[in-house]
Amino acid sequence: MRRTNPLVTIPEDVEKLVGQLEQFIQTGHIVEDDRLLPERILTEQLGTSRRKLRHAMAILEHKGLISTVPRSGTYVTVNNSGVVGGRGNQEETSNFQLMEARLGLEPVAARLASQVAGRSELLGLFHAMNLVKQRVDLHVSADDADTNFHLMIVKASHNPYIIGMMMMVEHLIREHYAPFRQQMLRDIRLSHAFLTQHEAIYLAIRHHDGDAAAKAAYDHILFSIRSFQGLKTAKKGAT
Repeated sequence: MRRTNPLVTIPEDVEKLVGQLEQFIQTGHIVEDDRLLPERILTEQLGTSRRKLRHAMAILEHKGLISTVPRSGTYVTVNNSGVVGGRGNQEETSNFQLMEARLGLEPVAARLASQVAGRSELLGLFHAMNLVKQRVDLHVSADDADTNFHLMIVKASHNPYIIGMMMMVEHLIREHYAPFRQQMLRDIRLSHAFLTQHEAIYLAIRHHDGDAAAKAAYDHILFSIRSFQGLKTAKKGAT
């Protein structure tokens, strides 16, 4: 066994498995659209146990090579040149990492907004929600309106740190993710799902239900992640 630090001892077979996973991630052998194959398939392909696989995956996540999104999957945060997403050129930032940041920020913001948002903020949020719907119904770009709706939720939290982080994340999302968001908002099925989810967030905030607001925001962002993945898969299949 080789000790990597005084607190952690990695068995040789797990260390070898980590090396295999790193190599396969780089070559794309166990990745589909930035997401790792399911655990069951990985254990079969690598001829290992789930316990050892999970140990190796935990090491990779600690090293920043993969990132787990709850109820969605484990995603690669390394591009083909070996640069960790978000640590090199800004253009290499992983869309999934950005969405994961939203998954952490917006449910908290929605919960806080349900507790502290004033009447004027609730009214503004209502109008912002309706503007998204109007633009979707008119079949014109709703990207800016959708962005504004989400930013208003965060601003209604009255937490300057969450607001600051979300402004930074939203800037990166608009730069890297906007084409896919525009495509999703043009899709009738997806856009109507988004509108229903927006209403659930708004109503929970208006009714001062923090748990419901946080859950509605979480479910909405998770749905966006899965929809984004579906669009990437469809685009890849068409090329």
